Amino acid sequence: MQLTQLHEQTWVIQGGANIGVIAQEGRCLIIDSGMDKDAGRDILNQVKKLGLTPTALLVTHAHADHFGGAHYLVRQTGLK
Repeated sequence: MQLTQLHEQTWVIQGGANIGVIAQEGRCLIIDSGMDKDAGRDILNQVKKLGLTPTALLVTHAHADHFGGAHYLVRQTGLK
């Protein structure tokens, strides 16, 4: 998984289900969480490499490839 910067404060991880990251003042919103715990772990590692702290998770719809990593992200970060 690799974050690709789209604009000054936005990134995407492209794949079977795209994952978005929007940042502001060192914090970020993660849009979708991938298929499973491994995807969640990869997402978290990528945003931490950017020096960002995840503060919110938006799941766009109830397909496993969009919410599968959510449980991991919530447990590791306390996201809501």
